[in-house]
Amino acid sequence: EMAEVPQNRPLKFYAIPSQAEPHNSIAALTIEANNFELKPSLLLAVQQN
Repeated sequence: EMAEVPQNRPLKFYAIPSQAEPHNSIAALTIEANNFELKPSLLLAVQQN
């Protein structure tokens, strides 16, 4: 039997894997877009800071 999980969970709940819900964790999403552009003005702003 699995214990019921409360709806309002602390962030710690998602960061620590458990045997009851090993898939329930924070993970980076996969981004499949490859149609982006780095503008020179953005690069200059990053370099200056």
